[in-house]
Amino acid sequence: MSLRRRLITAALLTVPLMDVTIALALVEQWRFPGWELLCVLLAIPVATWAAWPFHRAAWRTLQNRSVSMDTLVSIGIITSFSWALISMAAGIETSGGVWLGFGEVPDGANALYLDVAAGLTTFQLAGRYFETRSRRRAGDVLGALSALGAREARRRHDDTEAIVPVEELRAGDIIIVRPGETIAVDGQVIEGTASLDTGAMTGESLYRTVGPGDDVIGGSISADGILAIEATRVGAHTQLAQMAAIAEQAQIRKAQVQHLVDAVVRVFVPVVLALTVLVALIWLLVGAGASTAVTNGISVLIIACPCALGLATPTALMVGVGRGALLGVLVKGQ
Repeated sequence: MSLRRRLITAALLTVPLMDVTIALALVEQWRFPGWELLCVLLAIPVATWAAWPFHRAAWRTLQNRSVSMDTLVSIGIITSFSWALISMAAGIETSGGVWLGFGEVPDGANALYLDVAAGLTTFQLAGRYFETRSRRRAGDVLGALSALGAREARRRHDDTEAIVPVEELRAGDIIIVRPGETIAVDGQVIEGTASLDTGAMTGESLYRTVGPGDDVIGGSISADGILAIEATRVGAHTQLAQMAAIAEQAQIRKAQVQHLVDAVVRVFVPVVLALTVLVALIWLLVGAGASTAVTNGISVLIIACPCALGLATPTALMVGVGRGALLGVLVKGQ
């Protein structure tokens, strides 16, 4: 919910901010007194409150003497926003530049950097929001897998039957399963004959007929008969519970490719930061102005921020494992 509010707020402020900064920065005749202040007021909530998840994550990784893609995003937002404020306050002009084929940018177009900070924040928030939603849906899939099991069972004791929660069942209990009911335990049939629907557990489309002496697994459904089953495994020890646990562990545990991505990011982020500084220094050494040098350095930083390498891999793995669980494919190792 917090991410959605931040994304909506950022989008509602970024769209008019981009329109105003681009139009007024490029068309000098349309500017009015205080237009740059208006742009700053629109950008402040986006670069601070809306971007806070990235700033917080970057600070935490820095405290652990590490870096992540959030570090790059946070630095990109702060740098572009700060440079816009510095340029406007110090009167550093950007004349001589060309913007997307519109021609030479007139003096006083420093507010253009504000929409860079806001746009970067909005796009990154959108990616983070959809990633979080995908993770939540993957978790729902695991919940659906766990929901295949019964919540109650009919336990027989001294020729009487009582419906009890599955948490009260113990190995050796006798469970009565009537047509249409789900078997709550793994066990062995001691009385009765029935056709079982085991599709949810085994993927088999045909019913399996069982009788005395046959083993059955929890999550199967009796189609047409009454069974008396002696429980051998209950609760977390049933095959269904183990399947759900394996799927959950596969989602939590990092795959080898994700470890590779983490290793690449640990190198990628410092390299991008070093290149940012190097590009700015090279432009200064060849005689370019401070504005041109810093602008080109920031461009390197911003371009590297939306790198999908550190964003898409965890989501793809988690959604894939969750979807596989729903289709009956369990991934024990990755």
